[in-house]
Amino acid sequence: MRLRLAVVALTTTSLLGCGSSTLATPQLRSEATKLCQTGRKATNQIPTPGSASGAKAFLNRGISVLGPELQGLRSLHPTGDVAPVYATAVGAFSHEVSALGTAERQLAHGEDPIVTMKTLQAQLTPLQSQEDGAWRALEIPACESH
Repeated sequence: MRLRLAVVALTTTSLLGCGSSTLATPQLRSEATKLCQTGRKATNQIPTPGSASGAKAFLNRGISVLGPELQGLRSLHPTGDVAPVYATAVGAFSHEVSALGTAERQLAHGEDPIVTMKTLQAQLTPLQSQEDGAWRALEIPACESH
């Protein structure tokens, strides 16, 4: 099962500059696509754990690559009508990363891995739906769920 479908796409990328310049929609699509395509490549390199005992390491590894992607996407500043839609996509992704962190901490404190992962999936499903809808509206399919 792909990691994104299990808990969220785990991606990595080099960070883009943190400047505050705004991007026209075609530029936004191009930059976000690059980030997400790089992320998809990284997603495929993170194996799904074979047992419940591997869940904490799985989440930890995923979180370590989600941070840079989120920061990269946050560094993009679209103009015009797409800005609120982009904020929705990035906001949902940010909530997904937070949920992963919460689950990882729960596992670190001895919580049941199966219960924790099922709860996490229930939290992620509506967020992924919201995020994917925004990426579709923005016409950035590379950033939809992997």
